[in-house]
Amino acid sequence: MSGASGTPGAGGTANHGAGNGGAGSGGGGGKRGAGPSPVLLVFLGVYAVAVGLAVAFGVPVGVQVGRNFLTFAREMLLILPAAFVVIGLFEVWVPREAVERHLGERGSRLLQWFWMVLLAGSTVGGLYVSFPIAWTLRRKGARLGLVLSYVGLSGVCRIPMTLFEISF
Repeated sequence: MSGASGTPGAGGTANHGAGNGGAGSGGGGGKRGAGPSPVLLVFLGVYAVAVGLAVAFGVPVGVQVGRNFLTFAREMLLILPAAFVVIGLFEVWVPREAVERHLGERGSRLLQWFWMVLLAGSTVGGLYVSFPIAWTLRRKGARLGLVLSYVGLSGVCRIPMTLFEISF
């Protein structure tokens, strides 16, 4: 027995991705394996060798690139776990009907844009967090135009980032 109906407890989550080739399960479709792609591994390998050579030969630009990478990687690793917990809670706690009612095809357009500006302005974590939230909103029935607007607005209307930058 394969599929969502044959798996106990998976009926609510597996059906969300039915319209996009099974990508709703988070696996990225049926073609790819569980591991990272070979192209990504080659890119990361070349990057690591280039930064390693720059550090070994004392090239200032390469050393700074390596430091920046480590700084950004640390920041991302600090933000993502909490963000994914919040996104998971959003998926579980907010019913699809509520998202469809407020952000779906039949809602008030002006009020929908207000909700998107408010949500995008209060999103912490930049685009690392915005894309998973946008994907969740779309899966729960939000209009595509609103989802795309949310992604754009989250890069522009960043109230938490503005407060952070004011402190400098």
